[in-house]
Amino acid sequence: MSANNTRLAPGIQDPVYRPDIDGLRAIAVLAVIFYHAEIFPFSGGFIGVDVFFVISGFLITGIILPKLKTNQFSMAYFYERRVRRIFPALFTMLFVCAVFVFWFALPDDRIAFGESIIATALFISNHYFLANAGYFSDSAENVPLLHTWSLAVEEQFYILFPFYLLCVKRFFHARYALCTAILSVASFGTGIWLIRINPDAGFYLASVRIWEIGIGAILAMIPRQVETERGMRNLMGIIGAGLIIFATTTFSTETVFPGVNALIPCLGTGLIIWSGMGAANIVSRILQSRLLVGIGLISYPLYLWHWPLLVFAKNSMPAVTDWLQVIIVLVATLGLSIFSYYYVERPVRGPGLLLRRRSVFLGAGLLICISLAAGFSAIVLRDLPWQQYDTQTLNILAADKDREANDWPCWDQSIFDLNDKNYCVLGDPDIKDLSFVLWGDSHAGTLAKAVSGFAASNHRAGRLAAKNGCPPLLGIVWLEESVPVKCRNFNDFVFERIVKHPLVTDVVLVARWAIYTGTMDIADTQSKEASEPGGQKAFARLFQKTIEAIRSHGKRVWILAPIPEVGVHLPNTLLRLQILEKKQTIGLTKDVHFDRQQVIYQQLDKVTGLSGVTVLYPHHVLCDPYDRCQVMRNGELYYFDQHHLTWLGADQLSPLFNQIFQTP
Repeated sequence: MSANNTRLAPGIQDPVYRPDIDGLRAIAVLAVIFYHAEIFPFSGGFIGVDVFFVISGFLITGIILPKLKTNQFSMAYFYERRVRRIFPALFTMLFVCAVFVFWFALPDDRIAFGESIIATALFISNHYFLANAGYFSDSAENVPLLHTWSLAVEEQFYILFPFYLLCVKRFFHARYALCTAILSVASFGTGIWLIRINPDAGFYLASVRIWEIGIGAILAMIPRQVETERGMRNLMGIIGAGLIIFATTTFSTETVFPGVNALIPCLGTGLIIWSGMGAANIVSRILQSRLLVGIGLISYPLYLWHWPLLVFAKNSMPAVTDWLQVIIVLVATLGLSIFSYYYVERPVRGPGLLLRRRSVFLGAGLLICISLAAGFSAIVLRDLPWQQYDTQTLNILAADKDREANDWPCWDQSIFDLNDKNYCVLGDPDIKDLSFVLWGDSHAGTLAKAVSGFAASNHRAGRLAAKNGCPPLLGIVWLEESVPVKCRNFNDFVFERIVKHPLVTDVVLVARWAIYTGTMDIADTQSKEASEPGGQKAFARLFQKTIEAIRSHGKRVWILAPIPEVGVHLPNTLLRLQILEKKQTIGLTKDVHFDRQQVIYQQLDKVTGLSGVTVLYPHHVLCDPYDRCQVMRNGELYYFDQHHLTWLGADQLSPLFNQIFQTP
């Protein structure tokens, strides 16, 4: 999100004010807000940040370069302006968030917030979230400062860009546009490469966003238009607007991004900026409307406030319907943004508050130190006197931690040798002969400890072959290059070991099946393309192919049907309700479960009855005779998130797994 504004208070004026850029900023921030609020059709609204990057490159270059060429550029003055512009609203938002977190947040959430506020205050939050929170991950909705990653990228740009221009002037004969173009191409290529091997790094790192800022910078470096035919200006503006609208409404979390796809909104932004130079056109006149310009003027606080408010609303109002939450958040965001703009930002940036440069920098340092102190306090002060938890809350906290007990030493690694007794052993450690393999994705991994106990009680031993996000399907191909797993090679390796081991009689397939039939585009090695949205026909072929391949080698196949999914992060939701003293039933019916899992149940019906194939149905033990699926027992939870079972939840499946280990 750009922290730069084209309209500054008296005394700090940019050379040329472009009201259409304020309007463009309004479009960008609304796209981001509506995307985060899950408002149709803004499925790709996250591209608004990329629009801001291009705008920032254009405006900052336009501020620095003319003064640099005339030897009038002052590094101290430039940084003073950035501090006046960025710090007041940002640290006000951080202070309000800290108060909320210290008063309401749970210990683990408070510690995570403490770490993130430290990273934000130091403008390295993009690196922090690279290590801790994927932007498109399910857990992102619980991270109130996640949006500050873009501020970190821009601040890193502000710090280094003046030095870069000085170096170009001194060592490369002031060939600003050429050097920036070369740097941008290198950044673009690096981003394409990195997003294939580490999508989160390809998203968060400033080095792979340089080319987006570079597009705007190059526009400010090349000579301004003298005269461009009006029809051409209109065409460029319309094409640019079309590219942004296309990306906003057709991109989604499944789109490989940024990479090549980011060219669409960035080039669209560049065309709009370029077409508005010199004279107006159709698009620039629309962008200059009073409403859009007004929104653009408060776009920075709008961006700052909307995301933490959405996070806090979801966590503190779980009983309120989603649409009402959105309305409350949008109204609150608008009110806080107007207040922030007029009573926090403008007084500091304008002549009304006469602060010397030294005072500005000292104040900035003080704000950073206060934020660091708040962050360290959040980490160190685990138990606060006004937060006392009853037995029910402590049980919920224990469930949220249960995933640690389910972690297995060989988790997400290859089973190098089924004959290696020191690797991935499940069951009775005194049994030398391995007779089963538990094969699947994270659902298999979280069941491993329970399965090991069931096997040990029946004097059986086996191996775990589990990889996160990787279903046990032979020949699977991911159409989305952003999927960070190499399932095909892993599955081929597992299958080879199963086939070669003569004593393995049982293969247990476990996965979160529905996600591979509805939300991820998969294919098989023959078609290399999805037969229909979600790859449902491809899934059917892969599913049947895998089962037949295992059966053909004389192995018995046991398939764990879908585990009922709660639909909400169970511990977090129950904790919020507990703290807010709200009573609400959390759970689901079997009808809802069957509706969610319809595709996989159709496939299970087709293999039921085949020789050597047995389907195990978790809902038979997790759901009661009244068709209600249980999520807890005596206050202890069956799930540690939306769909992964805790140790207690996995233990409920003993009647199913005992069938496997009691079969001769």
